[in-house]
Amino acid sequence: MKTLRLTVIGVWMGLLTGCVSAPKIIPGKGAVYGVVKAASHKDMVAKAAQSSDPLYSIGGKINYTKDMINYPELKELYVCLVDPGYQGGREHHLATAGEGMSLRSLAVASGDTIRIKNQTPKVQNFYIVDHLEDIQVFPPMPPGKEGSITVRLEGILELQSEDDVNLVTTVLSKPGLIPRRVGSGTRYSFEKLDPETYDVIFWFWRLGAIHRQAVVEKEKNTRLDQVLSVDQFFHNKK
Repeated sequence: MKTLRLTVIGVWMGLLTGCVSAPKIIPGKGAVYGVVKAASHKDMVAKAAQSSDPLYSIGGKINYTKDMINYPELKELYVCLVDPGYQGGREHHLATAGEGMSLRSLAVASGDTIRIKNQTPKVQNFYIVDHLEDIQVFPPMPPGKEGSITVRLEGILELQSEDDVNLVTTVLSKPGLIPRRVGSGTRYSFEKLDPETYDVIFWFWRLGAIHRQAVVEKEKNTRLDQVLSVDQFFHNKK
Protein backbone atom coordinates (compact mmCIF):
# COMPACT_ATOMS: atom_id res chain seq x y z
CA MET A 1 0.00 0.00 0.00
CA LYS A 2 2.81 2.42 0.89
CA THR A 3 4.56 1.74 -2.43
CA LEU A 4 1.33 2.43 -4.31
CA ARG A 5 0.80 5.71 -2.47
CA LEU A 6 4.33 6.88 -3.26
CA THR A 7 3.78 5.92 -6.89
CA VAL A 8 0.56 7.94 -7.03
CA ILE A 9 2.28 11.02 -5.59
CA GLY A 10 5.15 10.54 -8.04
CA VAL A 11 2.69 10.43 -10.94
CA TRP A 12 1.05 13.68 -9.74
CA MET A 13 4.40 15.47 -9.59
CA GLY A 14 5.52 13.95 -12.87
CA LEU A 15 2.46 15.35 -14.59
CA LEU A 16 3.20 18.77 -13.16
CA THR A 17 6.84 18.85 -14.19
CA GLY A 18 6.15 18.15 -17.85
CA CYS A 19 6.64 20.53 -20.74
CA VAL A 20 5.17 23.95 -19.91
CA SER A 21 6.01 27.12 -21.80
CA ALA A 22 8.02 29.67 -19.81
CA PRO A 23 7.31 33.41 -19.95
CA LYS A 24 9.27 35.63 -22.28
CA ILE A 25 12.38 37.12 -20.69
CA ILE A 26 12.05 40.88 -20.08
CA PRO A 27 15.25 42.93 -19.52
CA GLY A 28 15.71 43.68 -15.83
CA LYS A 29 12.62 41.69 -14.80
CA GLY A 30 11.78 38.15 -13.75
CA ALA A 31 8.73 35.90 -13.67
CA VAL A 32 7.02 33.15 -11.67
CA TYR A 33 5.09 30.44 -13.48
CA GLY A 34 3.97 26.86 -13.11
CA VAL A 35 1.09 24.42 -13.11
CA VAL A 36 -1.52 23.87 -10.40
CA LYS A 37 -3.31 20.54 -10.15
CA ALA A 38 -6.08 19.51 -7.78
CA ALA A 39 -6.13 15.85 -6.81
CA SER A 40 -8.15 13.55 -4.60
CA HIS A 41 -6.88 12.21 -1.30
CA LYS A 42 -4.16 9.59 -1.87
CA ASP A 43 -6.20 6.94 -0.01
CA MET A 44 -9.09 7.45 -2.43
CA VAL A 45 -6.74 7.19 -5.41
CA ALA A 46 -5.22 3.99 -4.01
CA LYS A 47 -8.64 2.51 -3.24
CA ALA A 48 -9.85 3.19 -6.77
CA ALA A 49 -6.71 1.67 -8.29
CA GLN A 50 -7.25 -1.57 -6.37
CA SER A 51 -11.03 -1.85 -6.67
CA SER A 52 -13.21 -3.35 -9.38
CA ASP A 53 -16.38 -2.10 -7.67
CA PRO A 54 -18.01 0.59 -9.89
CA LEU A 55 -19.11 2.33 -6.69
CA TYR A 56 -15.47 3.38 -6.26
CA SER A 57 -13.71 2.84 -9.53
CA ILE A 58 -14.02 2.91 -13.31
CA GLY A 59 -10.99 1.49 -15.06
CA GLY A 60 -8.85 1.93 -11.96
CA LYS A 61 -9.74 5.61 -11.61
CA ILE A 62 -12.05 7.24 -9.09
CA ASN A 63 -15.74 7.12 -9.97
CA TYR A 64 -16.85 10.64 -9.06
CA THR A 65 -20.48 10.91 -7.96
CA LYS A 66 -22.60 14.06 -7.69
CA ASP A 67 -21.86 14.15 -3.96
CA MET A 68 -18.06 14.16 -4.42
CA ILE A 69 -15.61 16.91 -5.32
CA ASN A 70 -14.35 16.11 -8.81
CA TYR A 71 -10.85 17.50 -8.32
CA PRO A 72 -9.61 17.13 -11.94
CA GLU A 73 -12.59 19.21 -13.13
CA LEU A 74 -12.24 22.08 -10.65
CA LYS A 75 -12.26 25.53 -12.25
CA GLU A 76 -11.85 27.75 -9.19
CA LEU A 77 -8.27 27.32 -8.00
CA TYR A 78 -6.37 30.49 -7.17
CA VAL A 79 -2.67 31.27 -7.36
CA CYS A 80 -1.93 34.59 -5.66
CA LEU A 81 1.33 36.50 -5.66
CA VAL A 82 1.75 38.98 -2.81
CA ASP A 83 3.36 42.23 -3.95
CA PRO A 84 3.75 44.66 -1.01
CA GLY A 85 3.96 47.53 -3.49
CA TYR A 86 0.50 46.88 -4.90
CA GLN A 87 -2.10 49.14 -3.29
CA GLY A 88 -5.22 47.68 -4.88
CA GLY A 89 -7.44 49.13 -7.57
CA ARG A 90 -8.42 46.16 -9.73
CA GLU A 91 -12.10 45.43 -10.35
CA HIS A 92 -13.59 41.95 -9.89
CA HIS A 93 -16.98 41.03 -11.37
CA LEU A 94 -19.64 38.74 -9.92
CA ALA A 95 -23.24 38.11 -10.90
CA THR A 96 -26.17 36.16 -9.59
CA ALA A 97 -26.50 33.01 -11.69
CA GLY A 98 -29.36 30.55 -11.43
CA GLU A 99 -29.79 29.73 -7.75
CA GLY A 100 -26.31 30.92 -6.74
CA MET A 101 -23.43 33.20 -7.66
CA SER A 102 -21.32 33.14 -10.82
CA LEU A 103 -18.30 32.23 -8.65
CA ARG A 104 -18.24 30.30 -5.38
CA SER A 105 -14.89 31.90 -4.51
CA LEU A 106 -12.94 35.06 -5.25
CA ALA A 107 -9.44 36.28 -4.35
CA VAL A 108 -8.84 40.04 -4.10
CA ALA A 109 -6.43 42.57 -2.66
CA SER A 110 -7.66 44.97 -0.01
CA GLY A 111 -8.24 48.12 -2.03
CA ASP A 112 -9.71 46.21 -4.98
CA THR A 113 -13.33 46.66 -6.01
CA ILE A 114 -15.98 43.92 -6.15
CA ARG A 115 -18.83 44.65 -8.57
CA ILE A 116 -22.00 42.53 -8.53
CA LYS A 117 -24.80 42.40 -11.11
CA ASN A 118 -28.19 41.39 -9.75
CA GLN A 119 -29.86 39.12 -12.30
CA THR A 120 -32.59 37.95 -9.92
CA PRO A 121 -36.19 39.27 -10.12
CA LYS A 122 -36.01 41.05 -6.75
CA VAL A 123 -33.87 43.57 -4.87
CA GLN A 124 -30.74 42.09 -3.28
CA ASN A 125 -28.85 43.55 -0.33
CA PHE A 126 -25.30 42.18 -0.41
CA TYR A 127 -22.61 42.53 2.22
CA ILE A 128 -19.22 41.04 3.11
CA VAL A 129 -18.31 40.00 6.65
CA ASP A 130 -15.13 38.75 8.33
CA HIS A 131 -14.69 36.33 11.24
CA LEU A 132 -14.91 39.24 13.71
CA GLU A 133 -18.28 40.16 12.18
CA ASP A 134 -16.99 43.45 10.76
CA ILE A 135 -19.21 44.24 7.79
CA GLN A 136 -19.11 46.16 4.55
CA VAL A 137 -22.46 46.73 2.87
CA PHE A 138 -23.20 47.09 -0.83
CA PRO A 139 -25.89 49.57 -1.93
CA PRO A 140 -29.29 47.91 -2.50
CA MET A 141 -29.41 46.34 -5.96
CA PRO A 142 -32.70 46.30 -7.86
CA PRO A 143 -33.17 43.61 -10.54
CA GLY A 144 -30.85 44.13 -13.50
CA LYS A 145 -28.68 46.69 -11.68
CA GLU A 146 -25.07 46.61 -10.44
CA GLY A 147 -23.44 47.71 -7.22
CA SER A 148 -19.85 47.79 -5.96
CA ILE A 149 -17.65 48.35 -2.92
CA THR A 150 -13.92 48.79 -2.38
CA VAL A 151 -12.76 45.97 -0.10
CA ARG A 152 -11.15 47.07 3.17
CA LEU A 153 -11.67 43.87 5.20
CA GLU A 154 -8.94 41.20 5.24
CA GLY A 155 -8.87 37.44 5.69
CA ILE A 156 -11.40 34.82 4.64
CA LEU A 157 -14.63 36.73 4.09
CA GLU A 158 -18.19 35.71 3.27
CA LEU A 159 -20.03 37.69 0.60
CA GLN A 160 -23.77 37.07 0.84
CA SER A 161 -27.22 38.54 0.42
CA GLU A 162 -29.65 39.31 3.22
CA ASP A 163 -32.45 38.30 0.88
CA ASP A 164 -31.30 34.90 -0.46
CA VAL A 165 -29.16 32.42 1.49
CA ASN A 166 -28.08 30.73 -1.76
CA LEU A 167 -26.27 33.85 -2.98
CA VAL A 168 -22.90 33.41 -1.30
CA THR A 169 -19.25 33.64 -2.34
CA THR A 170 -16.17 32.99 -0.19
CA VAL A 171 -13.61 35.80 -0.58
CA LEU A 172 -9.88 35.72 0.21
CA SER A 173 -8.67 39.28 0.87
CA LYS A 174 -5.11 40.31 1.64
CA PRO A 175 -2.98 43.44 1.08
CA GLY A 176 -0.95 43.28 -2.14
CA LEU A 177 -2.71 40.16 -3.41
CA ILE A 178 -2.54 39.65 -7.18
CA PRO A 179 -4.68 36.60 -8.10
CA ARG A 180 -4.87 34.20 -11.02
CA ARG A 181 -7.98 31.97 -11.24
CA VAL A 182 -7.20 28.70 -13.00
CA GLY A 183 -8.59 25.21 -13.53
CA SER A 184 -6.96 22.01 -12.35
CA GLY A 185 -3.87 21.23 -14.44
CA THR A 186 -3.69 24.76 -15.84
CA ARG A 187 -0.60 26.93 -16.28
CA TYR A 188 -0.34 30.27 -14.47
CA SER A 189 2.23 33.08 -14.66
CA PHE A 190 3.21 36.37 -13.03
CA GLU A 191 5.44 38.36 -15.35
CA LYS A 192 7.48 41.59 -15.39
CA LEU A 193 8.33 41.24 -11.68
CA ASP A 194 11.06 43.16 -9.90
CA PRO A 195 13.79 40.85 -8.53
CA GLU A 196 12.99 39.94 -4.91
CA THR A 197 11.36 37.19 -2.83
CA TYR A 198 7.58 36.95 -3.12
CA ASP A 199 5.01 35.07 -1.09
CA VAL A 200 2.81 32.87 -3.28
CA ILE A 201 -0.52 31.52 -2.02
CA PHE A 202 -2.27 28.51 -3.58
CA TRP A 203 -5.91 28.56 -2.48
CA PHE A 204 -8.95 26.37 -2.90
CA TRP A 205 -11.83 27.62 -0.79
CA ARG A 206 -13.06 24.15 0.18
CA LEU A 207 -9.68 23.18 1.69
CA GLY A 208 -7.58 26.22 2.57
CA ALA A 209 -4.32 27.84 1.51
CA ILE A 210 -0.77 26.62 0.91
CA HIS A 211 1.90 29.31 1.32
CA ARG A 212 5.19 29.14 -0.56
CA GLN A 213 7.95 31.56 -1.55
CA ALA A 214 9.39 32.35 -4.96
CA VAL A 215 12.79 33.95 -5.39
CA VAL A 216 12.67 36.09 -8.52
CA GLU A 217 15.98 36.92 -10.16
CA LYS A 218 16.71 39.42 -12.90
CA GLU A 219 16.00 38.03 -16.38
CA LYS A 220 15.15 34.57 -15.07
CA ASN A 221 11.96 32.52 -14.75
CA THR A 222 11.13 30.78 -11.48
CA ARG A 223 8.94 27.70 -11.81
CA LEU A 224 6.65 26.83 -8.91
CA ASP A 225 4.26 23.88 -9.32
CA GLN A 226 1.74 22.77 -6.72
CA VAL A 227 -0.65 19.88 -6.09
CA LEU A 228 -3.72 20.83 -4.05
CA SER A 229 -5.14 17.88 -2.13
CA VAL A 230 -6.24 16.99 1.38
CA ASP A 231 -2.84 15.36 1.92
CA GLN A 232 -0.91 18.43 0.80
CA PHE A 233 -2.94 20.83 2.95
CA PHE A 234 -2.59 18.56 5.99
CA HIS A 235 1.18 18.31 5.49
CA ASN A 236 1.46 22.08 5.02
CA LYS A 237 -0.17 22.71 8.42
CA LYS A 238 2.33 20.60 10.37
